Amino acid sequence: MTCSDVVLDLGAYVLGALDPGTKTADSLYKKRLEAIVDLVVSRNAMPGAANLGSALNQIRTNETAFDPGADTAARMWQLREHKLRDCMLGSNKCLLSLSPVQQTPHNSVNRSAQLDAFLTSSQDSILAEAQSLPPSLGTLVSNSGSGPAGSPTEAVEWNVSSGFGGSLAPLARHLFGLSTCNGCHYSETGFDRMHIHPRKAGEEAAVSAFLSVTLSSVAPNPANPGLPLFSWTVRDPVSGETRELNEPWRRVCEMRRVLAGVRTPWTKSSGAH
Repeated sequence: MTCSDVVLDLGAYVLGALDPGTKTADSLYKKRLEAIVDLVVSRNAMPGAANLGSALNQIRTNETAFDPGADTAARMWQLREHKLRDCMLGSNKCLLSLSPVQQTPHNSVNRSAQLDAFLTSSQDSILAEAQSLPPSLGTLVSNSGSGPAGSPTEAVEWNVSSGFGGSLAPLARHLFGLSTCNGCHYSETGFDRMHIHPRKAGEEAAVSAFLSVTLSSVAPNPANPGLPLFSWTVRDPVSGETRELNEPWRRVCEMRRVLAGVRTPWTKSSGAH
């Protein structure tokens, strides 16, 4: 069953061609969008889970607030992950606690013999987008550069060490980098640290090219409904090869399947099937 094969009969959940541009809180688009979000954030959305059935698996932040540097323009952007694990007050009073940033090694591991060994031994699983990062490579905080977003010199480019004597496919390096938080939030998807930019109250948040949506970007390919009609290209920061991505289509695809009750994903994290 491809994304286009999923037949939706979801009443209040279908956004269709509704105009999202209206700012009124009672617009039909926003009411239907709220109904989708409520499937996840409402109490008892996941019966039996902590905090009265909370379905929140993790919460991630991307900020400079905890960098002690006096020069705010040069503070390091840091990615953190929190989970409902501090349950000393009871299973329905769990607090968010800092957890390892999934699939993202500590920045100091980059271009090291330790990472060389992992990439070569896990190359097949990386190409299948099924690798699992060992705890020894994990970290509680992931840095993604400092200064204004958009500068290639600030990007984290995951790669093997300068003395690497093995063989690593350029696609494997890209897929590994794309699977990390700071790789996806920078050099593997274009030089934009913020996929959703900070905004002031009442303003619309700007999004990166990686998440930019048009009607054509989410259209399926008539010749192969399991693939998008168009792809967005980005230059591999290491090999220089062209990578094709379409994250809006992937998310529309998987959301359609989730809302239709299909539990197995159609795409891998890169968008490939």
